[in-house]
Amino acid sequence: MYAVVEAGGRQVELVAGKYVEIDMVAAESDQEYVFDKVLMIVDGASSTMGTPYVQGAKVTGRVID
Repeated sequence: MYAVVEAGGRQVELVAGKYVEIDMVAAESDQEYVFDKVLMIVDGASSTMGTPYVQGAKVTGRVID
């Protein structure tokens, strides 16, 4: 399962356990960060596309230095 979100003015693919680098966000180190601009969710053969965002979807991650 993965999601494509809008972050820092670009589209980013997020996968559980994978590190991604995002331009400056307003969050402290080791704090939870919520991506609420989800463009697409893919779960195996099933996918959901937003228009432009998937309504009610969010992805959470943890900020690291």
